[in-house]
Amino acid sequence: ARVQVESGGREMDRIPAPVDPPIGPALRELLDASPKAVRRAVEDRGGGHDDFDTGGKRGRKDLTVRLVSSLDAVARFLSNMAVSDTAAESDTTHPVLDPLLERIVRPSSSQSGDKSSADRLQFAETKKTALQIAEMKKTALRIVTWLLSPSPSGAGGTASANVGGSLVQRLKPAYSKRVRLAACLALKHAAVNLVSEKKSTSARVPETIAASAVPFLLATVLEAEKERARDEPPTRLAVAAVDALLAVTALGAAGASASASAAAAREVCVIVRSWWRPTQSAPILALTEVIRAFDTVKRWTERCVLEKKFPKNDLDEVNRRNWLASAWRDWAPLIAVDGFLGFAHASCVENLNLPDGIEPASSSTRETHQANQPKSATRVTLGPNAARLGRWLATCAACAADDGAGVVGAGDRLKHALVCLSLCAAQLGLTDPRRGMGDDSGDDSVKANGGHKETRNPTPKASTDNHNPHQKVSQDTNDAFSLLKAHASEVLVPALRSRNLKNQDMGAALLRAVLVPSSQKRWGPEQTALLDGLLPLLEEAPELITPGLGSLCASLCAVEPNGKGLRFVATLCVSVSTSVRRNAAQTLGEAVAFLCDGGNRDGDTADHENETVQKIKETVRASARALVPRVSPLMERAESVRDAAVFALQRVDASIALEAIISLMDTGGGGDRGAQTACKESDIENEKNDDPENAARVVLNGVLVSAKKGKGAACAVRCLLQALGVEHVAKGRLSGTDLAVVGTGASRAIACFASWCETRSESEPFDDKEWTAAAYEICETCLRRDDVAEGIASATATTRLAGELSQWLGAPPVSRVVFERARLAMAFDANQVGLENLDENVDDESAKSNDVKIAFSRLKPLLLLRPMPIEAWDDWSAFELVADTVAGSAETLKPSEDLLPVSNLLPDILLRKALKQNGESDDSRRLAAELLGRVFPSARVISQRADSFERAVVDGRLGDARALALATLSGINARNAMALGGCDATTGSDDDDKSKDRLRAVLLLMATLPLNDETSATASAKRLETTKTKMGGLETVARIIGAELLGGKNATGATPRKRLGADGGGGGGGERVSVTLNDLVSGIVGDPNAPRWVYAARTSLRDAESFFFFLRKGTQPKGVNDDSPQPFSEHQRVALADVLISACRRPVGDGDPASVKAFADATYPKLLRHASGDTFGETDSVHARAGCFRVCMVAFARDATSATQEEGTRKHTQSVSGSTPDMKPGPGKAAITAQTKTQKAARAAATSYATALAVAACKALSDAAEHSSVRLAAAGVATALLAADDSVLRVLQEQGSLEMLQDALRAAAVATDEPGLVCTARGLLRAMGAVLGRE
Repeated sequence: ARVQVESGGREMDRIPAPVDPPIGPALRELLDASPKAVRRAVEDRGGGHDDFDTGGKRGRKDLTVRLVSSLDAVARFLSNMAVSDTAAESDTTHPVLDPLLERIVRPSSSQSGDKSSADRLQFAETKKTALQIAEMKKTALRIVTWLLSPSPSGAGGTASANVGGSLVQRLKPAYSKRVRLAACLALKHAAVNLVSEKKSTSARVPETIAASAVPFLLATVLEAEKERARDEPPTRLAVAAVDALLAVTALGAAGASASASAAAAREVCVIVRSWWRPTQSAPILALTEVIRAFDTVKRWTERCVLEKKFPKNDLDEVNRRNWLASAWRDWAPLIAVDGFLGFAHASCVENLNLPDGIEPASSSTRETHQANQPKSATRVTLGPNAARLGRWLATCAACAADDGAGVVGAGDRLKHALVCLSLCAAQLGLTDPRRGMGDDSGDDSVKANGGHKETRNPTPKASTDNHNPHQKVSQDTNDAFSLLKAHASEVLVPALRSRNLKNQDMGAALLRAVLVPSSQKRWGPEQTALLDGLLPLLEEAPELITPGLGSLCASLCAVEPNGKGLRFVATLCVSVSTSVRRNAAQTLGEAVAFLCDGGNRDGDTADHENETVQKIKETVRASARALVPRVSPLMERAESVRDAAVFALQRVDASIALEAIISLMDTGGGGDRGAQTACKESDIENEKNDDPENAARVVLNGVLVSAKKGKGAACAVRCLLQALGVEHVAKGRLSGTDLAVVGTGASRAIACFASWCETRSESEPFDDKEWTAAAYEICETCLRRDDVAEGIASATATTRLAGELSQWLGAPPVSRVVFERARLAMAFDANQVGLENLDENVDDESAKSNDVKIAFSRLKPLLLLRPMPIEAWDDWSAFELVADTVAGSAETLKPSEDLLPVSNLLPDILLRKALKQNGESDDSRRLAAELLGRVFPSARVISQRADSFERAVVDGRLGDARALALATLSGINARNAMALGGCDATTGSDDDDKSKDRLRAVLLLMATLPLNDETSATASAKRLETTKTKMGGLETVARIIGAELLGGKNATGATPRKRLGADGGGGGGGERVSVTLNDLVSGIVGDPNAPRWVYAARTSLRDAESFFFFLRKGTQPKGVNDDSPQPFSEHQRVALADVLISACRRPVGDGDPASVKAFADATYPKLLRHASGDTFGETDSVHARAGCFRVCMVAFARDATSATQEEGTRKHTQSVSGSTPDMKPGPGKAAITAQTKTQKAARAAATSYATALAVAACKALSDAAEHSSVRLAAAGVATALLAADDSVLRVLQEQGSLEMLQDALRAAAVATDEPGLVCTARGLLRAMGAVLGRE
């Protein structure tokens, strides 16, 4: 309203404030209305409801009036609202569009808590039924379509621009997938229905909206494709985005003539082509032709730009683009997954003549004409699906006739029609090999979901079953299949005679859909005759076999009941003709793809189904074995044949292909070599046969191509595990009684897989996330509880695979998966009843085999942990002790249902499994003890181990004591001196020192256990137990000394987490000190300041408890008053000397020269001084002095004699690595160089103390008053001196020690109280002549 105001001669306009009701009630009334009511209101507002006032009920009229008023209110509100106010940010709510989108795709229960609009409250009020939800969705879609429509039929103007701009914004990745899905559905519905409205045929989605939506729709599809594996179905969002893009480009303003839309349409065709199963060749070939059409027009456009520079003014260019736009309007509705049938026959096939007996579909249901008409005059009214297929059949028939008559351009028109026919048939599910329509199944026939395979069903919950879901096929679709089959001879057979090879291929693909039955039950004479005609062409006229005919032949061979055709094709793989071998490889690939895709399923009963599946698997294995030699460069020189074989082998189910390859590896061959004429016999004889390995790599590479991004390693591991899970495959041809034997084929396959992973690491390595997923696969397979289904050989192969992949699985954080799964499995086993010892006399072999399987199932977690490196153990120790990290680490470790208590930490579980009292088998106990030593030696772990050690010795459980000693040895092998503890802080604490002393004490007690001299059977068994325990203690003490002399150097070469303290043996590059060695020497010489743990030597088991209590607490237990240490007894000092002698018999330092010198410096000076009579007390034990001489004799003989060094080094190497002298290859050059350096250092250390040894030995030998045992021990030192190498003897001669030694021996030779001494002295004197005569 304009109001004139007289004020100073000026005139002003004044617009009154709006008086419309709020938008909320109007929008709510529209949303609550039914779809029909909304349609009536839209028609009435646009003037399209001519008879509105002439009929109908009063209530319906009133409702229509209210809805029209609400539409007006919404349109005015949107016209007054700026687009920028709601389209800027993703968290901004559009007051009209967002409630509509929520009706189209309802929020999930997890999203319902976010009250972004008032309408969400209404969703929570009542539970909607499926019908109500569908009605609400339909209403919202109609409202969105009206809002995007131009006036007068729609809102038009600013309102349409407002909603359209906001709708395009909600296609961006910033919005949630639910919002984008709803926006795609709304855009597609608007694009389709704006064209199909009868009174608004010129209406289109606004050009700016359509053009802006295309890039966002394409980005949505590409994003979904990046996360989808080749064998997974597309998501709902991807399907909706594809259909919306197809509808916009074909029906909206952004037609195919626009270059950007054309590029997007082409990209969508490439993506949709990947959604079809490889066995459905008809839609794949059709989409390939569509893509080629886009490429052709693009190339012509580029050429036009280069030549004329004005393509818009070029008549040919305009005609090409118009043709592409017209063809795209035909193709797009047929490419769409859901289709948009309202437009499918609106423009392109309206005037086509249908085959006889068919008329177009009407709005009524399927019906026939009057029954009193003649039978020949009966016409059937088909549904929309069959009618659409019939129109394209008629077009193909007409074009095929023109093409056969030589009409110019008929071949191109036939190609276009065949493309549309193929897409139409595929959209209806007629090309799926698992179809059921058109057969004798009737109502029990099965529908292939919209032409797409069931596992590619574009729904959120995709089916994982390769078989049909057993849903009834609609009668309309069944009629379409019957129509296609009835007119195949008129349409498809002439296409095979077309001059265009592409027409031949598409015709053959459609014939395959018609003629190839879905199972062997429906095989008939027609298929037999067709296959008999095709098979000879493969060999006699390979140039006539087009890809379409080859695909048809392959599908027939796959369904043939007797399998004769496949066997014939397999024999052609060794033909002398390259083209024949190529066609044979392609045909085999098509056949096995058809079988793996679900073809040839009878589906009668479960038992028959399983039998059929087994036959199919065997057929696929045989075909894979025929393809294996064709992928090898040695066996196949023709690159085209190799490429065809590689493509074919990668189409086989990977697990089945690997089963066949493993069987070939087990037999040691790659196929029949007798007829191989494509390669030279000399090459076969001179080079290694690696055909199966090459084939395995081809299969694994194919797995990576089909796997989802980031899941390649897991998919490859899963396929190999499935192949190894078959017991006869893992065990191969072995037939021994050992259940845990793995066949040669399985071993080669595992090694080949590790080699393939190594190659991948050099080019395109898997990241930690991929290896984490692979670790889950291995752990879940290895630790599963279905022991009856899985054999021991298969389980052994799985654990061996984990060992081969340890360099990747053992790298943190991937290793945490292995540790966590193994820990949970062992914690579960700990709650089960322990196994009893297996009785060898059990007659029931099945029961005994079951016991072995149970025992092995408890061993599997330990076998998984065994190949883990020390770095992984350290990482897990730090990871496990931090409870918050374990609970919240979702990136690399799936959190457990609850945190296990402290008693179920990994060190505690391993400790319990290592002890015999828990009922574990001997193998489990040994392996658990070995792994216990690899645990990071924290103060808690070392203290706990010392407690268990002491309790086992006190209780007389010597077996458990040996297990804990084995754990200590394992730790020393892995960590050297760090295994004893002291790694938690930068300096050693008192608690660490006490724990170390307690370990040393219990090991020393074990090494000095007295042996029982009784001869009874019980005493003999006890003596054997004591001897094994004693030898275990001696070995462990000797290894501790060597580890301490090495200092802080880790045996694996890794840097220690913390620096060792002063008690740890010194740093790797500083002074080498062994606390254990120094304390033992102090005890031997009777030093009163020797540490208390040395007193454990020869301590009785009765007194061990109080002794360990003193070491632990620092005071004696109640009832024992004397806390001061008593002087060393003679037996204790001799026992200590024996322990040190045992240590001297083993090489020291593991190739470290500094350790050898440190050992000599720590032993010779003190022992020689004490042996010469320099004692700490007034009196001393002569046996201890003799022991000092014996220690020096053994140590000098080890270091100064080359033969002794070599023998000791060889035995030590065998004891550590478990190798034998016959094992190949021998030590490397670096190992030999280190051994030579160690020998030189040992000889130099012995030489430096040779004179001192000679002086001390001469003093004892010359003294007639000396005790005979001391003089005899000194004679042993003299023997070691005279047996030394020439370099040592030369030094002794230069120092005059040999003459002095000769005089001492003459004095000892006249002794009459010790015959042994006299004999030794005289023998040495006789040898002195030769010694003195050396140069």
